[in-house]
Amino acid sequence: MAEILSYTSKTDIVCKSHISFLKWASRNSRQVIFPLSAYIYDEWRLNNSYRNIKLGVFLAVKKYRNIYFPVIHPLIHQNSQISRIKNIFDKYLPINIFSYFDKKIYITDQKELQSIYNIKNKKQVFDVYSRHVKISSIFTNNNKREFKVLSLIFFQFVKIFTLTPGLKLLINGRKIKNY
Repeated sequence: MAEILSYTSKTDIVCKSHISFLKWASRNSRQVIFPLSAYIYDEWRLNNSYRNIKLGVFLAVKKYRNIYFPVIHPLIHQNSQISRIKNIFDKYLPINIFSYFDKKIYITDQKELQSIYNIKNKKQVFDVYSRHVKISSIFTNNNKREFKVLSLIFFQFVKIFTLTPGLKLLINGRKIKNY
């Protein structure tokens, strides 16, 4: 990873404390699990302190072979940004405004989270997800009509004016990288 992470002093302190704890845990435990966020794949989140803490800690301790790093992808049926966006649009719009959104993301079901504890025969860094789906399929509702033209206009508007990370994910999708 050639990317240079810049830390604020608070972020640096948090990273150092995590790194110190994980080094200790690695010496005193057979296996250690440090979950990563799928944020690490999002280049547009370069200034996100949570992402930078997770990535900085990972880069510093990945040399310890008994530390495992499951990358957790969004839970759709929980209180994630995507589920909140879905609930708002389901409640207030009679149409599916996301029918044009064709990028894909990985999503996780609650039961899939149990796999992070079964690390036998897994690589040191592994992704936890249930499905790889188009954004539009997350918002599909048989009770709503789809207007592709209106969705395309909405897509362009969100692409230009959005500052919300949840909407940016819906525009960009997510691809898994190898770390």
